[in-house]
Amino acid sequence: MWPAPPDHHAVPAIAYSRNVVDSHYDALLAITRRVLEAGYPVLVDATFLKQRHRVSFTELACAFDVPVFLLDFHTPVRQLAERVRKRAMDPGQSSDANAVVLVRQLANEEPLTPDEPALTVAFDTDVPRGAFQRATYWKPLLIRRHPETPVEHAVRSDTTHWQTSGWDAVGYQSPA
Repeated sequence: MWPAPPDHHAVPAIAYSRNVVDSHYDALLAITRRVLEAGYPVLVDATFLKQRHRVSFTELACAFDVPVFLLDFHTPVRQLAERVRKRAMDPGQSSDANAVVLVRQLANEEPLTPDEPALTVAFDTDVPRGAFQRATYWKPLLIRRHPETPVEHAVRSDTTHWQTSGWDAVGYQSPA
């Protein structure tokens, strides 16, 4: 017997207020600081629509003298709308993202500052779902993370798992 799907409730509108959003980023920044203090690399997954949030994480990375990359995932708006529509039809989906949230995000997105493109690695997400599991999809990040290392040997087009020839998904070379 399959368990019942979780009972998901929409997040109240206040969850998207500036104060609440800022408090979430503050908490995420505190967690990131603790992970960096422990000596581990961090991949922070958030929308980062506002410059002030990107700046605080970039400054934290600089304080720890660790590289920072902004992963800029691009998808045509029509594709985003279609994904939100399909997600809304899935009763087991836990995301509260809907058309209203998408419109709000698109309206409130702040463009990259003149300094941020130097930190940015762009990815097209209008690809088949399986592409994200191939190391070749992440090749631009691997190249940016280790420009002195020939990535061709680390990333093979037939690789379909995260661990590839000593490289992990975010481009840190594993110890030999």
